[in-house]
Amino acid sequence: MGRRRTKRLNNFKKRLLATILVLALATVLIKLSVATAQVLEPKVRYFEVHARQWAYKPSVIEVDQGDIVVINLFTDDVSHGIYIEGYDVKADLILGEGMPSNVTVKFKADRPGVFTFRCTVTCGPFHPFMTGKLIVRPATPLNASMGSAVISAIVAMAILYIWRW
Repeated sequence: MGRRRTKRLNNFKKRLLATILVLALATVLIKLSVATAQVLEPKVRYFEVHARQWAYKPSVIEVDQGDIVVINLFTDDVSHGIYIEGYDVKADLILGEGMPSNVTVKFKADRPGVFTFRCTVTCGPFHPFMTGKLIVRPATPLNASMGSAVISAIVAMAILYIWRW
């Protein structure tokens, strides 16, 4: 009877030690997962946009929510401008002697969504169709949450296996 009890106690100690090790490893992995997701700090994103009758190049700008967006607008033919709806960002680029050849706008992309930008200076008959899109991807902790959920599920299965419940 004493041997059986000793064997059970040793078995219990081994399982308890294995459980503690699994939980410690899981804690480290979850902290790393969350820390990695928090590294997604705002970045300064630079774009060189060329305007010409009746298009922008590039016509689509993609950034992450929280990024600082710097758009350097150049004109390739006549006077143009840019207005970004939803952000109230506006700049005109009027061609003429002594006038700058480019204009820069800077703003924080703090609202996710798809925003139209358009020309602010009448540049010809198709001026109303001169548009582009600013796509601001939402900043979500989805990756960290998914990583934590997967790690938690693996830990639960490991503990169940250790204890064979």
